[in-house]
Amino acid sequence: MMTTEASEFVTTGVRKCITKATGLAVADVTLEKTLIGDLSIDSIDMIDLIYQIEDEFSIEIKIGELEKSARAHLGEKAFAVDNVITSDGLLVLQDLMPEVSKDKFTPGIMVHQIPYLFSVRSLCGLVDRKLRDC
Repeated sequence: MMTTEASEFVTTGVRKCITKATGLAVADVTLEKTLIGDLSIDSIDMIDLIYQIEDEFSIEIKIGELEKSARAHLGEKAFAVDNVITSDGLLVLQDLMPEVSKDKFTPGIMVHQIPYLFSVRSLCGLVDRKLRDC
């Protein structure tokens, strides 16, 4: 199981990047807010956000990286069937995203819905893990 709390350095930096990419006030960018649902970050803002984070932390974030990692963890088991995430796939995502409430990983969730699970806390955790892996 992965840790759920990123360092203060990462949290502050990610929140700053979100405000730069979106124009939102720092006070509105709290850890529990989801990027797409709560903060209304669209695809263009997301691209800018990823760029801001890569620049701020000197890391690389690839779209679909979480899905690829989940598929690798499963080995021969299917991650998704007809774009619906399998029960094994949901368990791996829960492990990769421990900051997301388990009730969000419901049967029937589709691969394209993964980004909707990301909160500010999730993004901080991703950046923190990337920095530790460097």
